[in-house]
Amino acid sequence: MSIEDDLRELLAPNTGMPVYSRQFPQSLPEAYCIQRIGGRTNNSNIRRETAFVSIMACASRLEDAREHLNFARNFFTTHLPADINGRHYYLGVPLADGEIMLRPPRHAYIYHVTLEVTAEL
Repeated sequence: MSIEDDLRELLAPNTGMPVYSRQFPQSLPEAYCIQRIGGRTNNSNIRRETAFVSIMACASRLEDAREHLNFARNFFTTHLPADINGRHYYLGVPLADGEIMLRPPRHAYIYHVTLEVTAEL
């Protein structure tokens, strides 16, 4: 499985909202989306991968999107390290936040954070 799928499996049972990996559905429901945006590997004695993952929270109200993103950021920083699908994840470090505001007809707010996730290869 991919890092997006593993992180989705970790977050989904702990929230009442749907969690998607790779992209939101067209309707932009109130949900989370986890998307890998880059990374690097280390081929030295300790084989590990560092991935940059965007965690996004979508809601129709700005305050709700911000609250959902804060929950996800805090969740990943407190629940890693973890073993997911036979793969060990060492840590998740939040790097930068941002926001996207979509105007009608889709009226939605998306807050996102870039998370640096280190996992074993």
